[in-house]
Amino acid sequence: MIFIDKYDNSFWNKSLFSGCIILTLFVTLWLLFAEYATSNTWLKEYQLIGDLLRRILIAFCLIIYFMRLQVTVWVFQKRKWTWLETITITVLMSFVLYAYASAGGNNKQVVGAVEAIGILLYLSGSYINTHSKDILVKLVG
Repeated sequence: MIFIDKYDNSFWNKSLFSGCIILTLFVTLWLLFAEYATSNTWLKEYQLIGDLLRRILIAFCLIIYFMRLQVTVWVFQKRKWTWLETITITVLMSFVLYAYASAGGNNKQVVGAVEAIGILLYLSGSYINTHSKDILVKLVG
C-alpha cells in the first residue's frame, strides 16, 4: 500500500478539508432554517422547508457527524494525505452532508416512532464507532 509507514500530520490537507466541511455545514444549517432569508434569492430552490422538528433532528445529527469526523481526521488518522485524496473526499463529503440534509429536510411528515428509533440507532452507532476500542477492551478483557 502506498501509505504504509508514511506518517505525516498533513496539516494543510486536513485544514482545507476541515474548512470546506465546516463551510458546507454552516451553509446546510442555514438552508435548513433560513426560510424567509432565502425566499427572494437564487437560493430559494435549495432551501429546506420540511417539518421543523425533523430539520432540528437533522441539524443535530449533522453536528454530531461533523464533530466525529473532525476527531477522526485530527486525532486518529496519522497517515499522510495526498492532495488528490484531500480534494476527492472534500467534494464527496460536502455533497454527502448536503444530500443528507436535503433528503430529510424537505420531508413534511411529522416526526414519529420510526424517527425516534432512527435517532437511537444513530446515537448508538456513533457511540460504538467513536468508542469501539474501549468497548472491545471491556468485552475481551
